[in-house]
Amino acid sequence: MEESVLLYHEKQEAALCGVHCLNALLQGPFFSAVDLGQIAQELDALERTFMSESGIESEDYRKFIEEDSGNVSSDGFFSIQVLSKALQVFGLTCINLDNPEVVHSAAQPELEEAFICNLREHWFCLRKVSGEWWNFNSLLPAPQPLSQFYLSAYLASLREQGYSIFVVQGMLPPITHDSAPTSDDGPGRWFTPEQARMDSKDSSEARQKGYLKAAYHGAMAQATQEGKMVTLRPQQDYRSRSRSQSWDDDDDLAKAIAASMEGQSHAQMPPANASANGSVVSEPAASSSAARAEPPPPSDPGEEPDAGGPGVIELAIRLPNGTRLMRRFNNNQPVYDVLNFVRYSCPEIGPSPVLCAQMPRRTLHDARQKLRDAGLANREALTVQASP
Repeated sequence: MEESVLLYHEKQEAALCGVHCLNALLQGPFFSAVDLGQIAQELDALERTFMSESGIESEDYRKFIEEDSGNVSSDGFFSIQVLSKALQVFGLTCINLDNPEVVHSAAQPELEEAFICNLREHWFCLRKVSGEWWNFNSLLPAPQPLSQFYLSAYLASLREQGYSIFVVQGMLPPITHDSAPTSDDGPGRWFTPEQARMDSKDSSEARQKGYLKAAYHGAMAQATQEGKMVTLRPQQDYRSRSRSQSWDDDDDLAKAIAASMEGQSHAQMPPANASANGSVVSEPAASSSAARAEPPPPSDPGEEPDAGGPGVIELAIRLPNGTRLMRRFNNNQPVYDVLNFVRYSCPEIGPSPVLCAQMPRRTLHDARQKLRDAGLANREALTVQASP
């Protein structure tokens, strides 16, 4: 029954959204910043060992040492590699929703148990608890309920905004709240579903009230400046106003905005085909852009060849976001196979990434060229630039 369900939610502290995201996903204070920091250090050490095998005097190694960690930033933001490593303890994996292997998860997200979302160094999770979906974004004061119908639309909206979304697969640990904290000290708090709904509603109404107040005062100022007169009702005692008599149904607001908008020319309104920066996009240009062909989606790169085999080389590949990938290839494979592996591992990088070698620095333009003919050797470091 709903009365026995509790929801664990952590509010944002510093840049520790990765910690809050994992704890909300697992529904309990399982990880701290120190825990994830240790995992980041372990991953850094593994990458350092790999890079040192080409020689600690090499230019690639010196550049690697000079760079900041790709697993944790100075302000405490953790990479997806750190979050994934932490979840492995619970037998959980994270797969990018753009990966062809989880196309069913994108089509029917309500059948999954949880998603992790990221944009501009902010992590949060969506999770199902007792059959109901909740948004555990640490920027919210409380978990926000999501209907199954809205879940699909919400995820689609996030993807359109450029979010990286990962479906969490595996059996989530059981939720135990025998020692649930009752104070508001610290970022973590337990909510009943009803408390979460009420706090989410109050927060939403407060934001809406703030927006409408700003619009009201702005409209009044403009009306006064233009010499217009707006008749207002006598102010009521705030204690006598019911919940339904808030700013969203206030006639004064409508009068003020109508007064400020009165007399404005239709020519001031942007055309329907205007872009966000105000420029007008012609229909022929838009249609030709839409018709532009896209490369085929990446395919599963398959199993790696055995280490130490004839012609087998291992490559370290650095992505634009600082993430590092490592994989073995046969040197008779084409450059295309490396690009396919990059696109498959990081779908958000775009359809046409650019691959660059470091020693000497050069761009690998010919995707059909074999790796050995492109001059790639074992333990070579490559960098990737996103699609132009």
